[in-house]
Amino acid sequence: MMLSGFSFFGKNIVNSAPIILGCLLYLRIHHSGRQDLLVMGLLSTCLSPIVSTIYSVPGFLISYKLLALFIGLLIGYTILPIFEFLKVHTKELNLYNMGFAAGFVGMLGNFATKKILTIKIVPHALSFEHHDVLLYFLLILFSIPLLIVLYFSKLQPIDSKIFLLDLKKILRFSLYGYFAILICLGLRVPLSGILVGAILTFAGFSMYNFKFRYFFFPAVGIFLTALLFYQDIATTNHIVIILFGSTLAPMTRKYGLLTGILSGVIFSVITRNTHHLTAGINLYNCGFAGGVTVLLMDAVRLLFYKNQKIKFLCQKQYLLLIQKEKKLIAKFQTAVQRLLPKIIKTRDGYS
Repeated sequence: MMLSGFSFFGKNIVNSAPIILGCLLYLRIHHSGRQDLLVMGLLSTCLSPIVSTIYSVPGFLISYKLLALFIGLLIGYTILPIFEFLKVHTKELNLYNMGFAAGFVGMLGNFATKKILTIKIVPHALSFEHHDVLLYFLLILFSIPLLIVLYFSKLQPIDSKIFLLDLKKILRFSLYGYFAILICLGLRVPLSGILVGAILTFAGFSMYNFKFRYFFFPAVGIFLTALLFYQDIATTNHIVIILFGSTLAPMTRKYGLLTGILSGVIFSVITRNTHHLTAGINLYNCGFAGGVTVLLMDAVRLLFYKNQKIKFLCQKQYLLLIQKEKKLIAKFQTAVQRLLPKIIKTRDGYS
């Protein structure tokens, strides 16, 4: 979903192929058959704009075409070890960790294209002309998995736990996709390529089993930041940041919901100020901002934990906070379970 989503604004076969070949070359030389690294190699195509930028330099210089191919191979070959190194430091608390690794490569690429190759990168303007077509496309895309789940749910009871888990993932994909569409329609922001890419990424990564509350609280922090500081709630940029705020779901799950709100605030500020560093070369800029947010908050935590008294006090308050959050969540779930039967009975009475 992430690969197909970003094809709406920056990725294509031509600029992605050299990077993928570089990743395959790395895996071949180092005899690595790890499937997760192969997936990360596909995600590393977030740096494909640098290939097309160099490739599209005006003129008939073959050297630029060959240079673009070489740069793509080099990025693909080096991005996987960089990703492995940074993953240790973020402790897998950043869901879009490839974006974090790509951010550092993107900064070097931005410097090289502007200062060394003297290539001027022109930003692309958003197009909202195909809102209706994109809306119908997304509705059909998210409806098909939902129909599949409904079809299998009407069959005989499913004994296989693995198959049942797969159905839940498919259902989550559809529901999260619908939710993202409702955000766009609710804020009256027309769909564009970048929004479709964000929606597909958000829905696709929902199958990683991050629960809605782990996304919701960082989203609250992002919303408050936009409301109080930037006043740009009904904009494409804000919705993209909200959807990609799901990168902080692992951190919220580990450190609590209140931490999720704080991380959302920091993430929103960093995201809005880091795109200048890569100038659009790194398509997963929110993944880079998520990595910076995780490292920053973890560094502050370790700084406080150097003092044993503060560490003990923080851990005690943290455990109390987690217990309160669990009680609130349990009460909310109980209220929902009580409310749903009443709604169903009311509908049956009207029918």
